[in-house]
Amino acid sequence: MAEDTKVVPAEPSLEDVYKEFNVDRVAEDFSRTQTPPETRTETPVKTVVPDPVTDVDGFKNFLSSDVADRNTIKETLRSVQAQQNQDRMERARTQEEADVKKAVDALNQTLKADPDMVEFALAKEARQDPRFLKLWQNRQKMPHAWEKALSVIGKKLEAKFQFRADPQLVENQRAVKTAQSALATAQKEPSQAEKLGTLDLNDLNKQLDQIKNSNRY
Repeated sequence: MAEDTKVVPAEPSLEDVYKEFNVDRVAEDFSRTQTPPETRTETPVKTVVPDPVTDVDGFKNFLSSDVADRNTIKETLRSVQAQQNQDRMERARTQEEADVKKAVDALNQTLKADPDMVEFALAKEARQDPRFLKLWQNRQKMPHAWEKALSVIGKKLEAKFQFRADPQLVENQRAVKTAQSALATAQKEPSQAEKLGTLDLNDLNKQLDQIKNSNRY
């Protein structure tokens, strides 16, 4: 009887994730349906304008005051708008930094790599793959698609990052250090008796005479 063979399903690719979650269409719909900022309609206040014929001075003062008021309002609006834009950009930057760290931490649960290297790998993927960048930009709207894409990226990076320690390599390094230490101990400076033992008769007599002479002083 033939033995049953189990078919191992292939790991999903980023292309599979894009198709499953229809990234292109959803991202386009999201861009089109973004709600514009709410605008408030205020009831205009009636202004009494002095007659330019019967009240020339009053009309001139009105014009000067009106121009000054308009300039003040424009300047205030510009200042408020600039502050709002700065606050919005700061919030977006803070949120993006937090999301990048969250993605790096999620990948490093298995990679155990330098966080800066993992962040660089994600940025490189976003530069090379516009749909991955689009998915990152819509990560809040499509969290499940983003998590699945991140899982695929993690599998892809496992083959590139070789930072995990090989137990055999660690053992080999330890053995080399032990051998080097033993060799250094064995090669310590020989004693004077050992040195004398390597000399021939003439050199030995000269060396002994030198030792005797040095002991006299």
